[in-house]
Amino acid sequence: MKSKELYFGTKLPMTLKDKIAILVDHGVATGQTLLSSIEFIIKQQPFKIAVALPVGPPSTLKKIKELPSVNRFLCLLAPDNFQAVRQFYKEFGQVDDQEAIRLFTHS
Repeated sequence: MKSKELYFGTKLPMTLKDKIAILVDHGVATGQTLLSSIEFIIKQQPFKIAVALPVGPPSTLKKIKELPSVNRFLCLLAPDNFQAVRQFYKEFGQVDDQEAIRLFTHS
């Protein structure tokens, strides 16, 4: 089963056209996943895009912050000694699809 089917079943994803899209991540290193997500969201023509992160390297954060499509940007920590997102977490375990679906459906 594809992840899309696993997460959405037979429901269609919500459209973001003319809405405010708030993109939150646990942190970024290269930012490639976040940049891809922003590109996907732009195609849906949201009213605004906001990005919120707890941590990331200054160079990556600058790249994201300067995107013309990102209207609001917040990052709590931009350390010069950044090596990996996990260095800023006490616990940084993986969350599999089943656990993510359980958390989404019980919140």
